[in-house]
Formats: sequence, C-alpha cells, structure tokens
Amino acid sequence: MRIITGIMIVAVAVLAATGCRADTAEPLGVPVYRQGELGYNTFRIPALAVTNAGTLLAFCEGRKGSSSDTGDIALLLRRSGDNGDTWGEHQVVWDDPGNTSGNPCAVVDRDTGTVWLLMTWNRGDDHEKDIIAGTSRDTRRVFVTHSTDDGLTWAEPKEITKNVKRENWTWYATGPGGGIQMLHGPHRGRLIIPCDHIEAETKHYYSHVIYSDDHGETWQLGGRTPEHQVNECEVVELAGGRLMLNMRNYDPEKRYRQVAFSDDGGASWKDQRFDTALIEPICQASIVRHSWPDGDRPGVILFSNPASREKRVNITVRASQDEGESWKAQTLLHAGPGAYSSLAVLSNGEVACLYEAGLKNPYESIMFAKFSVPAPVSHPLLSSAREWELIWNDEFDGDSLDTSKWEAIGDSPRRAAFWVKEDAYLDGTGSLVLRTKRDGDRLTSGAVRTLGRFEATYGYFEARCEFPTQPGHWPAFWLMPSSDIGSLAQAGQDGTEVDIMEKPWRGDKIQHALHWDGYGKDHRSEGKEVEIPGVSKGWHTFGLWWTPEEYVFYVDGVETWRTNAGGVCQVPLYIKLTEEFGDWGGNVADAKLPDYFRVDYVRVYRDKGMVDGE
Repeated sequence: MRIITGIMIVAVAVLAATGCRADTAEPLGVPVYRQGELGYNTFRIPALAVTNAGTLLAFCEGRKGSSSDTGDIALLLRRSGDNGDTWGEHQVVWDDPGNTSGNPCAVVDRDTGTVWLLMTWNRGDDHEKDIIAGTSRDTRRVFVTHSTDDGLTWAEPKEITKNVKRENWTWYATGPGGGIQMLHGPHRGRLIIPCDHIEAETKHYYSHVIYSDDHGETWQLGGRTPEHQVNECEVVELAGGRLMLNMRNYDPEKRYRQVAFSDDGGASWKDQRFDTALIEPICQASIVRHSWPDGDRPGVILFSNPASREKRVNITVRASQDEGESWKAQTLLHAGPGAYSSLAVLSNGEVACLYEAGLKNPYESIMFAKFSVPAPVSHPLLSSAREWELIWNDEFDGDSLDTSKWEAIGDSPRRAAFWVKEDAYLDGTGSLVLRTKRDGDRLTSGAVRTLGRFEATYGYFEARCEFPTQPGHWPAFWLMPSSDIGSLAQAGQDGTEVDIMEKPWRGDKIQHALHWDGYGKDHRSEGKEVEIPGVSKGWHTFGLWWTPEEYVFYVDGVETWRTNAGGVCQVPLYIKLTEEFGDWGGNVADAKLPDYFRVDYVRVYRDKGMVDGE
C-alpha cells in the first residue's frame, strides 16, 4: 500500500464483512448482458432503476463494432418484474445508426411514476480527444426521454443541450448510473441528474448537476464543483436535505473518491474534499440512499466501486450509517476484474447492483446481484471505544528490502527447501515477494523477520497477502519470542509462537495456531482451521488482536478465532513472514516454479488506552 493517513484502515483491509464473499472465480449474481450477444461486441455503462411498481430497469450501452467508447453505440434496456429473478427481452431505447447514444442516467419521479432517462449523443466518428480539443465535426449533445408505462415504451428523445451545457464546454457526460428525486426540504420533488464536463480553455474536468422542478418537463443547469480533476459522479440526499456529490477523482497521486456538498438543492457546491475511506483506481462508482434515520435507528447509504488503487478489480459495496462520514461495512461482489456499477434498492429492502465484471477483463458481462445491507465488521480498528496508534509498519514501497526493519533469512534448510536471501525481495510496485524456485538440484524460498529490529507486547498486527498458486507451498505470517518459546506455560511468561496465518496449498482453508512449552517432548499447541471461500485467490488481510487476556484472529476484518490457550504471552514477540515448501503444504513434485508469496503491507497498532506491559 502506498498511503497511510493517521491510522486510517484502507478499505480493502476490511473487505469481507458478515455475509460477504471473498475472491471467487465467478462474479456474484446473474449476467443480464454478455459480451458478443445479439450482434453487439460489448455491453458497457450499466444504469439500474426501480419503478414505483417495483419493475427493475437495467440500462446499458450496446457497442456494435468494438468495445471502444466511440463508434456505433445504442442504448439498451432489459426489464424484470420479479426483483431480478428473470429478465425480459432486450429493448432498444435509442439507436442512431453509426453514432454514439449512451451514458444512461435514470431517475424515477415518485410523485408521477414517470421514468426519466438522460443521455448523451455524439457522432460515431468523433473521438473524445477531438471533442475535447474542439476539432471534432460535432460535439457532445444532451438528450432526454421518458416512459410512463414502467419502461415498456419510450418517448422520442428530445435534445436539451442549450439548456444544460455552456458554450465553452466541450466534453459532456450524464451520470452514468442514477439520479435522485429530493424528498425533504424546500426543494422537495426536484429531479437531479449528476453530470460532468470539460472546459475548452483549461481542458479541466468538473462535475456538475442538472435538475428539473416541473417533473421532468424542463431541465436547467445546476452548480459545478469548485475544484477540477473530477468527472463521473452520483448524488445522494443526506438527512436534513443537504446533498452530497460523490465523484470520480483524476488526481493520480491520491486514489480516493472526492465529495462535495450542496445546501441549495444542487444550485451550488462547496466543501470539496477527498473521502480517504473510499479508494479507487480512477473509475466510475455508484451511491444510493437505502433508508432514512428513524428514531434510534440510523439511516443507511450504500456505495459501490472497484475497491483498489491499482486497477479495476474488487467490486465492493460499502454501507454507511452516519450519513457518509464513515464506511464500516462492506460486501465483496467480485474480487476479479470489474469496473462500472449502479446501485438500487428493491421494493423488499434488498440491495441490488448492476455491475461490469469478468474473469479476464472487466467488460465480459454486466451482472445483476441482490443481497442484504452489509453489516458492520468486527474489525478492532473500527471500534470507536479505542484509540489506536500506528507504531510500526512497512508498505514495501522501496526498491529493496529495508534492512533496518527486516532480516532476510539465508542459507537455512527448511522443510523441502532452503531459505536464501535472494528469494526475499521487493518487486518495485509496492509488494514484498517471497519466491520459491528450483536452483539446480535443490529448492529455495524466501523468509524475513524483524528479530533484533522490532518486537512488541500486545497490539493489533495485520498483513495483506496474496498466496502462491502451485502445490507444495506453505506461506505463513507469525510471531516469535527472541529467546525460544520457553518451557513453562504459566500465563505465557516464557513466550509463545503465534501463527496468525498459515496457508496449506490445497483448498480454501487458513490455519491459526499457538505453540508453547518448547518444541520437545513437552511441546503443547492449540489451533483452529477456518474455511474462507476463495481465500486462495486474490489479496486478503490477516490480523491478530493480542491483549493481556486473549488472542483474537481475523481474516478480511472478520473475527475467526478467539482463545487464551496456554496462557496469553506476556513477553515481546517479533514478526516473521515465511514461504516454506513441502510437508503438509502439498506434493512438491507437482509444482511449476517459480511461484510467489506476496505481501502488500505489514502494520502494527497499539491501543493507546493500554499501558505497555499491562
């Protein structure tokens, strides 16, 4: 990981919550659109809406000649009358042959039942760069259509460009995704569509909104953001009638979403800032109100995007119970490639997400998934009852291993391999790599430790890891005392080996274990095997909360084991990251090498309310 702000927990560190999925081969849900169907090359840019009658409307772009953003693109729709269990035939909402009709952004007028769909148009031979440069044959135009029969039929698209686009704007996009109707305050009933544009003179991206106060009959331009480097966006109404605009961020140094606020129904925006809980790879996202505060029950706002700074993967839905101030619950829909998404709330209260996903690239299909509101995770760092201080960490951002923090273990036989120093290195992209390879007649692998450099008594220890894929591997994240694990078990006073994570190759199982009373005939141990579907693939976090009373183990922010077996260790322990080979790791002969155990970061936090050695 690249950035730490105070003791912020990067969202992926608590990616899996109650009821969520870890990395799996297939995305959650059912495909509504599949690449290559019906003569279309690719389906992109999902937009999901739920009508007053409960009908689901799943819009997207049907790209005919290629997957490009430019060319012959039609705007399509599929409908569902049973909360997404089945879907009707494909409908063409708008097709101007040879040209680009897209960027669907839908809003339902709850007062009238009318569904309004805002869209953009440009010539199929005008590329975005030419439109931005002002050298295109035409420009980006804005259109609106509507349906009064739950999406069965649609009015002829009407152009509204002059009302909602300034003359010095070149590029323009509606949404994509969903708009809102304000439900509270002096602007109750206002329909709002999030948009973005580029100024001709500066070439700067800004987000803005357009709105209607007459149930969609006319549309006018609202306010733009005070700062640039933002574009695709969605809007949510907060308690009290304030609006929050959540925006795609184009600052490559800060891979977080940006937000801005409006107190006048979107006529102006202020207080633009980064939301450091919402990481992004520079991509569209979706935000929607699930429920409003009611007495002691908090309201819920939902957010979806690819939760990664590096690339479009990890389609994640987060929930906030404090009006977007924090995001303490998450559900992972797909850990593989994924991009744009659109959230909605079903008539039965379930959450629905229409999102782009695939196995090899994000645009293989548009999936529909429905699920319960994510529940807050049990991750200790999210506890408001404690004040945590980051006391030690390594983000592995350099070009070589930091020898002030780590010792690479060398020329040491271990299981079926030798630990050698050259097999522990940084890859230059922010990860520690522990490699296993064949070196002549022997196998070698990597291991590092903080012995003589860092040790701690109590605290929260966490590492984010990606496992090898071949048989025979035995990666581990563990703690050790500098003097061995002792010969006595009374209250752990002579040290304990604490195996935060051991991963046998076969299956989606993680081992937690404790060892004490030495390694001889008096050795004692206790452990737990936990099955985590999909843990063998992708990145996952492994944590230990060590207190004077107990050990609590976590996988992806969810508690997996709690114990005080052997008497809790009361002496300092150092950190080890190791890649072993053979034994119960699997059949060495079947392995294709080299293979790699990768670690994104290691972090250690101290509870400031606990006195050292307490």
